[in-house]
Amino acid sequence: MAKQAKRTTTKKSAARRPARKSRTRYSDQERERILAAARSQGLTAVQVQKQFGVTPVTYYSWRKRAQTRGHDRAVAAGAVAGRTLAKAANAADMIRDELRQMIRRMIPEVIATELGGKKPRGRRRG
Repeated sequence: MAKQAKRTTTKKSAARRPARKSRTRYSDQERERILAAARSQGLTAVQVQKQFGVTPVTYYSWRKRAQTRGHDRAVAAGAVAGRTLAKAANAADMIRDELRQMIRRMIPEVIATELGGKKPRGRRRG
């Protein structure tokens, strides 16, 4: 079995590593602006990093969070629209019933007028 070399960090190798960049806080408006730009330009995560300095992991988490918020808004809007549609359907049913009643009252008069003043007789049931 081959012996694995132990990795040690010396001052010399540690000096070659670039210093970590401090965290940048982005406001909600900045996030939305970056996401909108990435979406409209069709940018990949690496392109977003080059253009805006946002790491791919951060970009993907923003994008996922934005999609979730959009889904939540759509569900809420759908619920409101569903209630509105139900009210509209109820109102349409009421109007339809009222029109049917008006037509039933008007038909005998229209028929009498068309027949020259004679009243129509009721239906005969056999």
